[in-house]
Amino acid sequence: YFRSHLDDLIRFHADEILGLEELKATLVCLKQHSPAVAEEIGPGAVPSSTLHNLLKLLLAEGVSIRNQPSIVGSLSVHHGRLGEDPEALLEPVRMALATQISRRLSDESGAIWALVLDSGVEAEMLAQAESSRGRLNLTPEQARTLLNQITEGVEKFRKNGLRPVLAVHATLRLHLRRLSMKYFPD
Repeated sequence: YFRSHLDDLIRFHADEILGLEELKATLVCLKQHSPAVAEEIGPGAVPSSTLHNLLKLLLAEGVSIRNQPSIVGSLSVHHGRLGEDPEALLEPVRMALATQISRRLSDESGAIWALVLDSGVEAEMLAQAESSRGRLNLTPEQARTLLNQITEGVEKFRKNGLRPVLAVHATLRLHLRRLSMKYFPD
């Protein structure tokens, strides 16, 4: 029991634990196993601080960072176009890890149970995000209504022993993750 609890605590707080020394150790292993990929990190390439911040974001979402070659490869491809903002780089890296993430979210039969937003609501939120350069500015009432609807949907799934995911457009995913994280940390 104690070990299981400790594992859960480490997993839940992994983003807080990953420091620069741990990143350096990770990069040393990456250089040993994938030297060509490791060259994508450092001077003249993707800064290690960008990788560090991106890894912390993935860990905060419970995404395993073991697949370093895929993470660094995707990061190096999209870094030039998207810059050094780890939040902007998060979605393309998540797409590179799609199979790994999907496997973690699927049930024993391989099914992923998803909750989706009303298409009109999602379109309205996308338009708002696009008109405000990626920012989603919900009023407190809009945020409360959205969270209540998500909570109702999640509870319907959980009553049947299912663990749903919220499937939304990539532009909205991080915003909605932040909004709902307090209520649905897993």
